[in-house]
Amino acid sequence: MQQPDQDSGDDVIIRLAASAPRRAIMLAMMAGMGGLLVLLGFQMSTDQLAFKAFFVVVGLSIFGLLPTAARASARFLIIKKDGIYVDGGALLVSMENVRSVERGAFAFKPSNGFLVRLHKPQPRSWVPGIWWLQGRRLGVGGVIASGPAKVAAEAIVELSGAGR
Repeated sequence: MQQPDQDSGDDVIIRLAASAPRRAIMLAMMAGMGGLLVLLGFQMSTDQLAFKAFFVVVGLSIFGLLPTAARASARFLIIKKDGIYVDGGALLVSMENVRSVERGAFAFKPSNGFLVRLHKPQPRSWVPGIWWLQGRRLGVGGVIASGPAKVAAEAIVELSGAGR
């Protein structure tokens, strides 16, 4: 990710972030899944020791990831005229690099979000529940509400001149 130029301006079109209730639901679901896996591990018979250990380790690992998921879901994206930025101000994708935006039901995209196809590949990065970037694809969504994601997708199409 590159630092933005001084001439890029501070004209924020839209800010995409997860709401507090969505973040809480995501964390509660993770905790519930971890708890169920640990419980399942302890409920299994003793002759299946490998499965028991596997379920307990995976369940405890999910509990260990909860603080990381809470910090990650507090991050956000900023859409400006010249690009898509992360909350720290670093440029994630410039508008010139946007080839198309996909929002259809059958698009390979995050839940409630959209997929941005790029001209040039970008370094791989990921913020769980907010966005992922892999090669020539940027997926935005997860714990972001569908309304703001739809507005952001339309803004990216307008600003980049990309086809759908």
